[in-house]
Amino acid sequence: MDRLDELQALAFESDYACAVLGSRETGQFLLVELDKDCLLSDAENLKARLGGLYFCGLAGYRRGECVFKSEPDLDCVSMMASASYEFARRVAEWLKSKRTDDGGDFLERLWSLPDNRN
Repeated sequence: MDRLDELQALAFESDYACAVLGSRETGQFLLVELDKDCLLSDAENLKARLGGLYFCGLAGYRRGECVFKSEPDLDCVSMMASASYEFARRVAEWLKSKRTDDGGDFLERLWSLPDNRN
């Protein structure tokens, strides 16, 4: 499997994925969600252009784990490592938003059960 196929597979197989853009000069990075209709908002696009951001790789969440595919460049690998914490935070927020039951309904049903200990 060549590099492009690996990146495409990660993007398509992931439940949640982001492209990682980064700047060698400033060390700043930008995570771009791949499941949005428009990949970059106008503000993100402007920030990317002004910041000299370039493609570093992809981060994806699939089958319960975070997977990172970096461009074969030491600066890109470093940028991906820097972005990993922010990506993990976003995955956690995304998973929280997908949760349908916070346990409160279960506890209400549990407490409404009759007490037959007598």
